[in-house]
Amino acid sequence: LIQGVILMAAVQTGHVDLSAGVSTSPNFSPALLLINGLTFWAYLQLSWLVLSRVATVTHSVCNSLRRPVMCV
Repeated sequence: LIQGVILMAAVQTGHVDLSAGVSTSPNFSPALLLINGLTFWAYLQLSWLVLSRVATVTHSVCNSLRRPVMCV
């Protein structure tokens, strides 16, 4: 619930109050929020597509390996 309140404040004002415990970028914009949502949706759709074509264990292993690769 707190995150939803912070998100709404960020969308309405263009920034988040740092006293709420969330660090923000001065470049925050609703457009970036929209792009983030669309790319996450595309990621989930591609994940379902891959899952329909490979074994469940293969998908799980690939998904687990994706996380460390994204950190590097």
